Amino acid sequence: MRAAPIVLGLTATFVLGLGLRVQGLDRLQPHLQESDPYLVLQMQLHRAGIEPGRKLPHGYYAYPTLIARALAWIPEARVDPATPPDERLAAELAAASADVVRVRTLVALLASLLIPATFALGRRFLSPGAALLASALTATSLLHLLFSQEARPHGAHATCAALAVLAALWMRRHPSWGAYAAGAAAAALALGTLHTGVFVVPPLIVAHLLRDRERRNWVSHRAVLVPLAAAAFAIGMLYPRAPTVQPGGVWEFGGHTLRLASLDGSGFARLATFLWDCDPALFVLAAGGLVAALARLGRGAARIAPERRGDLLVVLSYAVPYFLALGLFGEVQDRFLLPLIPYLAVLGGLLFETLTPRAGQQRAVVATLLAVLALSFPAHVVWRFAQVRAAPDTVERAAAWVRTNARPNADRVLVTPRLALPLFHDPESLRLAAGDYASRQSVWIAWQLQHRSLQATPKEPEPAWKLFLTPGKLVQTGREHDPEELRAWLDEVHPRYAVLEVSRLTMFLPEVRALRDLIRERGTVRAHLHGEGTEWCQEPPLDYQDVPHLARRILAAEAFGPCIEIYRLDD
Repeated sequence: MRAAPIVLGLTATFVLGLGLRVQGLDRLQPHLQESDPYLVLQMQLHRAGIEPGRKLPHGYYAYPTLIARALAWIPEARVDPATPPDERLAAELAAASADVVRVRTLVALLASLLIPATFALGRRFLSPGAALLASALTATSLLHLLFSQEARPHGAHATCAALAVLAALWMRRHPSWGAYAAGAAAAALALGTLHTGVFVVPPLIVAHLLRDRERRNWVSHRAVLVPLAAAAFAIGMLYPRAPTVQPGGVWEFGGHTLRLASLDGSGFARLATFLWDCDPALFVLAAGGLVAALARLGRGAARIAPERRGDLLVVLSYAVPYFLALGLFGEVQDRFLLPLIPYLAVLGGLLFETLTPRAGQQRAVVATLLAVLALSFPAHVVWRFAQVRAAPDTVERAAAWVRTNARPNADRVLVTPRLALPLFHDPESLRLAAGDYASRQSVWIAWQLQHRSLQATPKEPEPAWKLFLTPGKLVQTGREHDPEELRAWLDEVHPRYAVLEVSRLTMFLPEVRALRDLIRERGTVRAHLHGEGTEWCQEPPLDYQDVPHLARRILAAEAFGPCIEIYRLDD
């Protein structure tokens, strides 16, 4: 196949994949807390300056700090004081979201590079057309798209790990100091973004041992120390805390734990379920490609060219140990699959290559039909994801309902924990939120406490609403609760309306369920706001992780966000 169509196809695939990932990065912000906000916390702490010996929040130690340090130089977002009143709310919401969006932006940009990286990996083993299909499978992976847009390191790390393997392939075929420097940089990036970067070390060593015989003397046999030193440097400089072994066979690193008792082999089934739920087309194509690969090896493993055999060993030295480690771990989660996506996509490309005629007039027709068949479903799913992402989420819809039906600075609105509606909160409700630790954790509440007056003025410049978040101390776990506490607080607030989140993330708390019962006793429901069918209200939310039937749910969904009920209470 000629180079020009492949270059054009790869460019188009990358641009479309990039566009999918950099749009809508303010999803659910700032009104719902980022579920894993530790990179944002790290960035904020480094921006403020970390004093030696300072006691830091536990979440700071969750991840290596490379991404946070890379963004810490950007100053905190500000709102122009001259912003017109009718634009003020949008400007402050954007400013409050800025730190999360900055981290998500860097993650999305790095994650998008996995698309061309998949093509480069595929070209080591596949025809140009099959490698292009593999890159398109990565671009249309729903699992990869989801984690490319979260302020977590996993999407970025998948690219860094793939780049490390590509650098190892370069080291093996062309063992130059430039190749070893690239291997060192990629190793540092992979280890600097996530702990599982340790798995890029074996392919670097294997590549060094299998380096091209004719060029073996181009570098010293000690050159492998360069990427190994870079890996050690990344661990020493970018890991806030060294891993420790706790009693009972528990390894702890930054709030993440590995229980040796969990190494029961049950992760293999979980991995298969995650992949099927998120990317069923990739699952089928990769499985077919694996069968085709094993059949090829069975027919003529000895006939594989030494150059390609060495490349295969380098790739397997990463993919196989990583896959086995995940499969043995019974508590594996779906995001751990991201570094394996390019290898699964290459297997899908191998199946495509196997089914495509090698010659003849029908080759182009068959190849086109197979590619369309392979990509039609995943492309439709990610397009629906983009449509759902662009729609107002359920919390924004609740805010619109309150704006339409509740009088600003007059009607009191009770809101369950986590729901900081994207409206200005009036000084009274902000003062109450300031006295509750859980309420202060909301990004939107924290922004208003820092940038808006807590004292009422005769004439507020913008309309504000009396939105009272249920205090965390009334619903938090780990303490005894007096059932009358909730009733007394409800009597004190005396709301006209109540906005209740009825999701899995809140309804597992007995006190939240009790609050809902009290509201039902005193009022009538006025609105149900669901982004998808009510049967999914008590399942994991669409925007986080380990989502059952994610692809099917995206196809049927209308919006992101939790299920919400709005009540009008009797006077």
